[in-house]
Amino acid sequence: MGLFNRDGYVLDFSNARFDTFTAKCVGTAIQAKYKLSKGKSLREYLYDPGVKENEKWKLVTDLLEYYEQKYEQEYNPELGADDYVPGVHAFGVEFNKGYRNLYFKCKKLLIEHNKIRTSCIAQSDLIKKNLFTSAYLKNEIDLMISEIQSNPTDAIGKSKELIESCCKTILSEMHVDYDKKWDLSILTNKTLDLLKLTPKTIDGNSPVSSQLKAICGNLRGIVTKIAEIRNVYGSGHGKGDGFKGLEARHARLAVDCSATFCEFIWSTWKQQKQG
Repeated sequence: MGLFNRDGYVLDFSNARFDTFTAKCVGTAIQAKYKLSKGKSLREYLYDPGVKENEKWKLVTDLLEYYEQKYEQEYNPELGADDYVPGVHAFGVEFNKGYRNLYFKCKKLLIEHNKIRTSCIAQSDLIKKNLFTSAYLKNEIDLMISEIQSNPTDAIGKSKELIESCCKTILSEMHVDYDKKWDLSILTNKTLDLLKLTPKTIDGNSPVSSQLKAICGNLRGIVTKIAEIRNVYGSGHGKGDGFKGLEARHARLAVDCSATFCEFIWSTWKQQKQG
């Protein structure tokens, strides 16, 4: 905080620029939300228990990158007044040993955090690849449901990610190669084809064949729309100024569709393996 908070100001941001910056970074115009000075609003955001930790770290990271560009003369003793570039550097900045020390402490903290985060992500990917089970599926669904009210954005993002993990696990267990660049539509289409859950694979002699074909055909459409919703409203994307997320009821719709789809194809695959 001490590196960015300058007597109630945050670096060289005006009120409008600060809200625009934070809205694009984490989807929240911070000063407009807390209605305090920029410095106090930043502090409130970083200590707000209702804000996701990954969003706090993202804001700090983006602020540090801004500082590194605009305030290089403050932490780099080799730069002087003659090195000032209008529009690139903040005006009137001079070398300051105290801020220089704060900068390197903050930089070190972020590096350590990113190392831990990278390790956790790698471990999570390994679990999803090797230990995707019925219990894991249930736990992920419970996690999505728990975030519907508190964080609809994350719930929507996880609804798409769960479908991806489920399909990739099934394809891997079938010893079928898939391209990591496949979008969700291609990935699910391949999985449904191999599980014989497409309209063309339904037995036409069944008394409910037309209904089953319609349901299987709609499975593709459901997944495609979940992906489209996530791309606009889900986590993992910067939000522009004035961004307004969907409500909890919309997140529940995405979560319920994802859960139903994954439980259906996973149980189908388990049955086929046993048969």
